[in-house]
Amino acid sequence: MRHTRARAPGAGELWEGLDETLWESLKRTQEHDPLRDARRLRCPHLAVFGAADPVVP
Repeated sequence: MRHTRARAPGAGELWEGLDETLWESLKRTQEHDPLRDARRLRCPHLAVFGAADPVVP
């Protein structure tokens, strides 16, 4: 019996259904700076930021 792997979708396949409204929403999420929100928290918390991470924008 031969096993085959399912092919992962490429970037084009993942983004082909993206409309203007969804794109604007995603842009706001990516451009959000969580530091201001984290500074306002008044409870113990752990915040991990990856500013030096080459993969995560």
